[in-house]
Amino acid sequence: MREELLELIEKFDMVNRAYEKFWENYDRFLFENGKIAGKNGLYDRNSIAMPWLREVKYELSRPNEQGKFETETIRVDLCFFHKAKKCSPAGYYSCWFDLKGEFADDCFEVN
Repeated sequence: MREELLELIEKFDMVNRAYEKFWENYDRFLFENGKIAGKNGLYDRNSIAMPWLREVKYELSRPNEQGKFETETIRVDLCFFHKAKKCSPAGYYSCWFDLKGEFADDCFEVN
């Protein structure tokens, strides 16, 4: 199963696509939440170091009442840091893809 998952991740370029989605979310966060971003030291793309890949996970949904898992996803987790304080995480980003490579959901969080 591990090899099949690695093939899916590579075939659908999930890691690179997660980075693209991260930048979309980061830019939107700066635009829509300027005050909050500024309070967190986030002013533009140069405020953070290049996000790094934290992990990639295969996930099953919680079982329904019949005990059947309804969804399977691959989650790509990124962490981003303040440029000035490299040991201080600025936030986290998670991006989910279904097993057909389609974007399923994401979550952007600032510390």
